[in-house]
Amino acid sequence: MDQNELERGGSAMRKKCLLSAVVALSATFLLFPKMLYAADPTSLTNFELTGDSGEGSIEFSASDIMFSPKQMEKQGTSTTLQNNVLKITVDNYSGYAKDWKIKASLSEFIGVKTKRKLMGAKLTFDSTDISPISEFEPAVIDSIRPSSKSAVLTPSPKENPSQELLIHSPQNKGYGKWQATYGTKENSKIPTTTPIKLSYYSGNTADKYVATLTYSLEVGPVV
Repeated sequence: MDQNELERGGSAMRKKCLLSAVVALSATFLLFPKMLYAADPTSLTNFELTGDSGEGSIEFSASDIMFSPKQMEKQGTSTTLQNNVLKITVDNYSGYAKDWKIKASLSEFIGVKTKRKLMGAKLTFDSTDISPISEFEPAVIDSIRPSSKSAVLTPSPKENPSQELLIHSPQNKGYGKWQATYGTKENSKIPTTTPIKLSYYSGNTADKYVATLTYSLEVGPVV
């Protein structure tokens, strides 16, 4: 083989190698297109939910309480249990997990006919069920749930009421809407509720007695 043939053969080989390199490089670009871009493919999205730190940004309500009728007893202290369902609802739509408390005071039980007071009257609240009405992730409910407290309420004057703590939500808990339910398990259909108990002395006049429960809401500052 003369020199010209060697040069022609070497040139053809170099062309084939060059073509192979171009094909390989093109295949690389097709398989890995991101190699052509240096920009970050992610972006951010922003949303601000504003709160209301005013006094009216937490609301609450409470229903009436009814007790089972009882026959007169000769002596000692008599008791009767709540026979309906009491719901205390607190709606903290402020947007802040502020410390808040629900307290209650009790007036005298007064007979509708005789106008006499029910002697020895007191109401006993045990810790009861508090459940969310707002929607939360199930995993966080227990960590932000307010707590109900055991309390005994005795009649006190309107001018100087004796308040007892019923529900407390410490700082960083109790945002959203919650409901405390008192009543027997049969009435409430909730297995963790407890009924309120009314106690009174046996030496009272037969009558229908009515009292007023006054609730108050105490709210801590936004921290």
